Amino acid sequence: MAPFLVITEYSPSSCLAAAAAAVVAFQLIRAMYMLYFHPLSKFPGPRSAAISRQWQANIVKKGFPEKEYEKLHKKFGTKTLRIGPNHLHIADPSLYKVIYSQANPFPKEQAFYDTFESHHTTFSETDAQLHKQRRKLLSPLFSKSGVSKLEPLILEKVEETKEKVNRISKHGPINVWPAFRCMTVDIISEFSFGTCINMINEDPDTFNSEYLKAMEVASALPFLRYYSTMQWLLGNCVPISVAANFSPVLRQTKKMVGIIVDSYHNYTRRTTNSRFPVLFDNLQTLPPDSQKAEAINTFIAGSDTTAFTLVTALYHILRLPEVEKTLTESLDEVFGESQSTPSLVQLEQTKYLRACINEALRLAMSVPGMLPRVVPKRSQPFLIDGKVVPPGTLVGMSAYTMNTDPQIWGQDAHSFNPARWLGPNAKELETHMCTFSKGARQCIGINLGQKKEAEQLSTL
Repeated sequence: MAPFLVITEYSPSSCLAAAAAAVVAFQLIRAMYMLYFHPLSKFPGPRSAAISRQWQANIVKKGFPEKEYEKLHKKFGTKTLRIGPNHLHIADPSLYKVIYSQANPFPKEQAFYDTFESHHTTFSETDAQLHKQRRKLLSPLFSKSGVSKLEPLILEKVEETKEKVNRISKHGPINVWPAFRCMTVDIISEFSFGTCINMINEDPDTFNSEYLKAMEVASALPFLRYYSTMQWLLGNCVPISVAANFSPVLRQTKKMVGIIVDSYHNYTRRTTNSRFPVLFDNLQTLPPDSQKAEAINTFIAGSDTTAFTLVTALYHILRLPEVEKTLTESLDEVFGESQSTPSLVQLEQTKYLRACINEALRLAMSVPGMLPRVVPKRSQPFLIDGKVVPPGTLVGMSAYTMNTDPQIWGQDAHSFNPARWLGPNAKELETHMCTFSKGARQCIGINLGQKKEAEQLSTL
């Protein structure tokens, strides 16, 4: 009976205390390992970042993590900053083409891109071969010759927006941010599906839109990547239709996705041909779910990115009288006495307009943050500052780092200065600007984005 008596002497409270002590001991041992014995312990960074991803989540929650990383790079005097237990933020421009190279880039991090869609798209596909196949379907429409066929569509929506801005601005100042967003979404919707969703005219007296309201809230969704368990549950166990009942973010995400999917369904039922090339005509070989995922990706990637660049350009041009004067004089030469908008070819040849757009693209950085990659296992180790970065480590650089590095752009790197694009080293500067990323994963919409910006900025 003695063994039985010994067992029964343990109370539930003592068992709980022992379990709690074991958990605390485990966490302490883990923290010691992460701080002093982990392969990344030789890289500087906040101590709390080495222990948990919560530090990074808190930084992201504040709004713009890249500025905080920039401060920490300076504080620690390093180009390689540890921002997570297995995550390095790099601020060395010479390594950008190594990580995001054209021929042999580091693989994308699966968890980061799983945040965006359940079905992978041209943007989120992590398999290099599948990405290459998907991109091949879309490339003809996004080439320079393909985009030139959309010039009448772009002009039409620019004029529509201009007329509405002129009309409602008679009653007071207006916010051009939603105006630009409505315009770009209308262009993208007709390009994608052959039918415009007509956001410009959704509200006759404002540029308010249900889609934009939903998108504002849904933009918080990528934050889930810092809570991997929650992300996995939502992605694999809980349908968004159910989860939407408990979360405002997911509720608005469902609403936003619903608007896009409705446009896709209207496309599948259409009986007339479009006036312009239609993106989804090239995706008929894909399963319906993959087509819907591409629709969501195209809408989001093609709307706010261009709109934000336009707002950035307009803000700085109007803030700087000399820039406004020079641009106006340049455009007057192109427009002449004509009331119609010059062709895209003419606008692209206007050097100062091109310089203003390049400078806006450099500073706007619609995706300013780091796009994480996984260090691959190769015959030659990946070295930073003479230190080996083990395979499986998450690394990355950001457009913000590349686009504002003083060694590349000078001490006025954070200033709007179109003149930098008119100098003898303008071509070299283009190789350093990473607004659209670089290499095999460069944004497929680069030509469309630049043409929309030239047309819209010159007219408005």
